[in-house]
Amino acid sequence: MSKSAETIPEMPYGLHELRADRRPLLVGAHRIRCHVKDCSEIVELPRGTQWKRMRTNCCQRHHIFVHKNTYRFDDTEMGWQRNFLATVRDTDRLKKIQGTKVEQRWGHENSEDALTWNVFRTFEKAGKLSLLAALLTGERVQMVEPIELIPWSNHNGSPWEPLEQARQHFKEGKRIPTEPDVVLLSRSGMVFVEAKFGSPNKRKEPDIYRYQVGGFYKQYFTADLASVSYHQLVRHFLFAAHIADQLGIRQFMLVNLVRRSSQQEPGNTSRHFGQGFLKKPNQFRQATWEDIYDAFLRSNDLPPELDLLRRYFENKTWNLKPAFDRAVMAKKTSGIVLPEH
Repeated sequence: MSKSAETIPEMPYGLHELRADRRPLLVGAHRIRCHVKDCSEIVELPRGTQWKRMRTNCCQRHHIFVHKNTYRFDDTEMGWQRNFLATVRDTDRLKKIQGTKVEQRWGHENSEDALTWNVFRTFEKAGKLSLLAALLTGERVQMVEPIELIPWSNHNGSPWEPLEQARQHFKEGKRIPTEPDVVLLSRSGMVFVEAKFGSPNKRKEPDIYRYQVGGFYKQYFTADLASVSYHQLVRHFLFAAHIADQLGIRQFMLVNLVRRSSQQEPGNTSRHFGQGFLKKPNQFRQATWEDIYDAFLRSNDLPPELDLLRRYFENKTWNLKPAFDRAVMAKKTSGIVLPEH
């Protein structure tokens, strides 16, 4: 970690730092007060395509760009690092990932990428990826150490070759190609994680028929892909299946990681994706961010890295509101002990 990174607060602004009412304090039609409590700075609201370019939209005191219902840090290196926990601001590694990542919204308060890195990198540094994999898969995939964490298809600073080969197999011509948020890989199994924070699962894509090339999908799906409502999940599942086949891995799973509140929304029914369309439904599972907190972080007696992650979960916001189920966050257990393996 660089010296400059050490001076940054250990986590982004959240429930403790933002105004309790969470309402935008508009000052006229196009001006707004900073969201941080007790801050009197007033900035211009961005309009149209100007939202990334208006320096007059930035609170100079807190170095955030202020939007009606959210905020973001600058896109520069020392800006987006501010959205990561102090324990996982791995500048060199993140820069390499940044060079191959398709989309980069690391500085946004509602970024699923920042949340994903903070959680999975913390478990990697703590040597607890096997425990996390067991939770996410419901112990259906046996992950034998060592387990590799491959974030956003970046493997040791370069594009992950098996994913590149899958893109060629499916003749993927998308402007934004398939890019799993996380791959957990061991010699015994593989887990693809499609992480969601606020975006929906239920979506259709006009070019989904392209992924029926060669009929590979028939090994796994009970219907034509166009009939499935979750085309993003379809793509990720097919990529996971193809890569597992190429690597000779028998056990694989696609995990859809969501917030508990979004899982319960009537319009978000991705939990039925496996039962409705997969020949082997146990190769898909939906888990929640709250599951991770509930299983591993409900304690006041944790190692420093996991304790910071606990406080991050409890303080985290999404569009200025509490990000996670407050009933889960309110629980406390002093006796949780994480096993070494």
